[in-house]
Amino acid sequence: MRGLGGERLLAVFPNRELDPPGICASISEDFGKSWDREKDLVLYASGVGIEPGASGGRTQKEKFQDMKSWRFGHPRGVLLSDGTVFVVFYAGDDVVKSACWARLQV
Repeated sequence: MRGLGGERLLAVFPNRELDPPGICASISEDFGKSWDREKDLVLYASGVGIEPGASGGRTQKEKFQDMKSWRFGHPRGVLLSDGTVFVVFYAGDDVVKSACWARLQV
């Protein structure tokens, strides 16, 4: 999560329950008390399909095993001096993963 000034927060996170799953950005105008999920922005949508373990109901050991085969994740954001947010994450398929980025005007 990243503070944008005032009461605004930006959360950038993997959402493995989407169809297709991907990396999302969500904004709160009240310091995280509420989030308008209808306004979420999908930064990356996986074309490979449902991620292992995305359905929930997994033990901690199973979750750690699932993580080895996840195809995207670890998003991080930095607020730049011009007010945009620079986001990086990894994404790919079962063979190749790449470092990806997006620059958000918020």
